[in-house]
Amino acid sequence: MGEHAELPALFTTDRQTVAPTFYSCSFSFTKFVVGKIGLAETVALMPLLASGGVPGRIEHLTHTTIPRLREGWLRAIGATDASRQSR
Repeated sequence: MGEHAELPALFTTDRQTVAPTFYSCSFSFTKFVVGKIGLAETVALMPLLASGGVPGRIEHLTHTTIPRLREGWLRAIGATDASRQSR
């Protein structure tokens, strides 16, 4: 979460195993971002999806980087050890 990447397992027979956690974490990170920038600004991000402008706009609105937001989210959900393991 909070990284520009794909989870290849979502497109395989392993999808049933990984999808529930992936989507729960995606929802949690999105909710965290909404808490930082507000619902109206989050909805206003939708037109930027096609151009790839979402991360830059989020960084502009939060005055921080996406990796720092990710760290804050991991702390907020009590997963700070997980952030160290994924690096």
